[in-house]
Amino acid sequence: MTEKSFYHQKLYKNFILANRLAYAHSDGNSEVEYLVGGVDNWIGPKQEAGASQAPDPNYGFQAMSTPLRGYGQYARTGNNFAVLNTELRLPVLTTFLKKPIQSAILKNLQVVAFMDAGSAWRGLIPDVGNTGATYSYPTLGSTTPNNNVFVQFTVPAGLALGYGAGIRTSIFGYFIRLDEGWSIDNPRKPMTYFALGTDF
Repeated sequence: MTEKSFYHQKLYKNFILANRLAYAHSDGNSEVEYLVGGVDNWIGPKQEAGASQAPDPNYGFQAMSTPLRGYGQYARTGNNFAVLNTELRLPVLTTFLKKPIQSAILKNLQVVAFMDAGSAWRGLIPDVGNTGATYSYPTLGSTTPNNNVFVQFTVPAGLALGYGAGIRTSIFGYFIRLDEGWSIDNPRKPMTYFALGTDF
């Protein structure tokens, strides 16, 4: 069973807020192992560090579940998954210029800011016994080891959060996406995604 929901809200002319929520549950004798991470149609995909591509013997099938930017493929696995994607999409020229634009590259050029959150788990619902993970980040200007001012927050165990920015355009009839994403698990090292396709 897979459910997807899309919502688009116009903010100003062609400037929109786009949301996508996807969920799937697999049950039975040959369950689907959902592999969460990365993006669709990723050119030069990368696997999440430490993740295994080998199928779990408890599953009968595997399915990629994307996008979850900031992470490589196989970042989270299980017979259930849920992913929420949010994007601010700003067509750079068509939003502010009144005259028609003939070039497909310029006409379709847009910048985006995004946030992805999701996870995969075994069983019908996530294990409420998980204690969660706590992240601490030094505040702006905290460059010395003795400076003990940190921003600290806790998220449920297994939850993946990614954020970043990207550009989109159309070249030779292909819609291309270039995103730079950071993950909450490794905020100092971004991941680059070059992919084809129009939505998320």
